[in-house]
Amino acid sequence: MKEYEAPSTALFLYGITPVSTNVVKYTVKFMDDVDGDVLRRAVDKSFERFPYMKVSVVKTDKGFIFRENDNPISVEHGSKSPVLNSEETNRQQIAIRWDGQYLYFYNTHALMDGRGRWMLLKALLYNYCSERYSEQITMPDIDFLNEPVDPAENMDPYDSPIEPDFSFQLPQAAPQKALNIYKAGIAHQDGRYRRIIFKMNESKFMELCKSSDSTPNTGIAALFCRAVRKLHPDSELPPVGNVCVDLRAAIGKPKTHFSTITSVGLRFDRRMEGMSFSEQNTIFRGQLLLHTDPAVLRTTASGMQKLMSSVRDLPTFEDKLKSIEELSTVLGLGDSSTFTISYSGKSDYGDCNKHIRGFLSEPFVSTIPVLLEITAANGSFFISWIQCFPEDDYRREFCNQLEEVGAQYEIIDDDILDIPGMEL
Repeated sequence: MKEYEAPSTALFLYGITPVSTNVVKYTVKFMDDVDGDVLRRAVDKSFERFPYMKVSVVKTDKGFIFRENDNPISVEHGSKSPVLNSEETNRQQIAIRWDGQYLYFYNTHALMDGRGRWMLLKALLYNYCSERYSEQITMPDIDFLNEPVDPAENMDPYDSPIEPDFSFQLPQAAPQKALNIYKAGIAHQDGRYRRIIFKMNESKFMELCKSSDSTPNTGIAALFCRAVRKLHPDSELPPVGNVCVDLRAAIGKPKTHFSTITSVGLRFDRRMEGMSFSEQNTIFRGQLLLHTDPAVLRTTASGMQKLMSSVRDLPTFEDKLKSIEELSTVLGLGDSSTFTISYSGKSDYGDCNKHIRGFLSEPFVSTIPVLLEITAANGSFFISWIQCFPEDDYRREFCNQLEEVGAQYEIIDDDILDIPGMEL
């Protein structure tokens, strides 16, 4: 039975707590009720193409490893979040639940990021809708279903050295702190995840983006920074929004399912406060453009590879756990950003789109005070606002900022999420 250690998973596995499980819940809402029997067959058929996704996480004296797992992926009726890597989920890192019109897809971030999940979802939706609606489904980029598995799909991005690219370099500066919501006096972490779902008309929101020189992620980042500054006008530390960025193209590993995500901090300093929304967005777009230059991203990936490989090469589990704890402290993960934005863009599921009302993405990472997950489907943008404190001040002021720039929205849900577990 194949076993292996994946360097890219260190931060996701060794940093798990009962509250911060690093599990991602992805919700698909269909037009019709889900057929559980059809879903079961669609899941089995889809994983015939992705056998390497069926693994258990095993703790050894030397650290966490992945081990091949031939058990079926758990598919159950109900909306209660499961515990991954447990008997309940056949020791798998993925589980499927369904209830009414909703399909819930759970995975550990250690196994895949949004790109890896996107490939699986395309296969799952293709197979499910083909049988559920007795249709010949047409879907872009679905040819991989009939292609043999490429070993590159299961290649850890940090398993081998990545040479830095110094052809373009940003000026070196000392690490700068950001306003930390947990330390700013309003929010008090309570061990729960509050989710608020914003819905916006896609065409109207894109018109606003176009007129204000923004993109969905830079526009939402600027609005959140404005809200934070309104609530903390005297703070010496600026709000900083982390925007998630994919490293695959920069490191030449476009097919890997493992996480290749880094983040770019958009810094809203004092000089930006008196500017117009358009001017603020122009600056954010410039910051993002500079920090996502392929040479900069490759050099960033080179540093990450060295860090993760150094953790992998430590001799014992305890050494690796201590190293990750120290690394988190040195990096100042809680003080380097105020919030995080993840924008997956608009996925095209072809003929399946007409059967789908919307998508939501919900990661469970309590070290991030506010996480904004942006998705799009069927003419609408959805923002899953996930906060780890009960106070409403930031949500309320964010709404004020949306209204100030003329963004039309509605809040379609506001509740407390149950936390999916990860047994180690």
